[in-house]
Amino acid sequence: MTRRLARQVALLLTGVAVVAFGFSNVPSYALSPRDAKSYVTGGIDLCSGIPNPDAPRYAAGTATVLRGHVSWQGAGSEGKLILPTAVVARARVVTDGSFWFTLLPGDYVLAADYSPAAEVIQWTDITVRAGVDMRVDIPNMCI
Repeated sequence: MTRRLARQVALLLTGVAVVAFGFSNVPSYALSPRDAKSYVTGGIDLCSGIPNPDAPRYAAGTATVLRGHVSWQGAGSEGKLILPTAVVARARVVTDGSFWFTLLPGDYVLAADYSPAAEVIQWTDITVRAGVDMRVDIPNMCI
């Protein structure tokens, strides 16, 4: 039996044992294939230079998942931020609401557009790992 086949059989038997006997201490990564999805949840932080304790926790807008990394084109004050262009998913978010995405492992950018529109792009880089759920807010970049 090849090493790969032996590993697949071992993982299958482990999965059968968990289903049949209800073992809960088997790590989820032992049962997940390399392309196991993960959940990413969070909110869009308010665009505010001065925090207001009476304001809602999260802003309304659209959260977008882009595949890849943010890059910088040009030098110094002449440079500009370049967001990836491959859109993976989008979610409309109400005031004080949250977004929720199911993503494959990989590198992504979470970007936010406000409703109503603002003159700023809020974003954050994330790396999704197989079977590891994440809570990530898109940060306030209006400070």
